[in-house]
Amino acid sequence: MVRIVSLKPTQWSFLIGLILLGASFGWSIALLWPTWFYMNFFVPWYTALAVWLIFVSMLTWALMFRYRMKPENLEHRVHPIVAARTAAAALATSRMGSVIAGVYSGIMIYDVRNYSNAVSAEQTKICAMTALPGLMLVFLAMWLENMCRLPEPPHESQRDSR
Repeated sequence: MVRIVSLKPTQWSFLIGLILLGASFGWSIALLWPTWFYMNFFVPWYTALAVWLIFVSMLTWALMFRYRMKPENLEHRVHPIVAARTAAAALATSRMGSVIAGVYSGIMIYDVRNYSNAVSAEQTKICAMTALPGLMLVFLAMWLENMCRLPEPPHESQRDSR
């Protein structure tokens, strides 16, 4: 027996929950790290660079996908399997972006209390530059997921009227 599964759009409440869960995890790790390893938690600058590169690549794909989804673009239409894979990538990206934004926001919250320290001030800036594209990835993925959404099928009353 084949069971048809209907996918529902991503809920904002779920993503906010992931951000809060990631923030509590990031704050806890930053708090416990000196106890475990006798040194402060360090976030390298290339972490922010990597997340920005992911954001730019997803933005490029979203803009190309939007161009290919236009009704007047009949020559280079998107294949349905590509649209389904894009929707799956958008789903994963929204979750990944919310966890990244949450974890680095939690580390940033921990570092803000020691902002007078030069190292903590630098770490706060790096965490902010990492959390920002994570949050931007969430919005971009939700937009991309919205582009992949199929129109709702007509209701029973609309089918009967034909």
